[in-house]
Amino acid sequence: MGGIAGVRLRAELDTAELPPAHGARVEEAVRGLSGRSPTRPPHPDAFRYEIDQIDDPGSAPVSVDERDLPPELKDLVERAAESAEIEGPGR
Repeated sequence: MGGIAGVRLRAELDTAELPPAHGARVEEAVRGLSGRSPTRPPHPDAFRYEIDQIDDPGSAPVSVDERDLPPELKDLVERAAESAEIEGPGR
């Protein structure tokens, strides 16, 4: 996840814990981000999210600027922010 003033936050969510239809939409939205280039330069104060599909070890992490976050992923990011932990040296 992105951070403020260089602070990085980390959270894990399992789409299996979402209602089945919602989890499927979230997974499809994440797959849709793979290989996509940013549509505009990053904003210096914007959050940038990195999404890993840990159940698919062959997939590369996906990065997306908050302005380019698909609507299907906004709920996922909000849920992740609620349980996020600060990631720092030695963590």
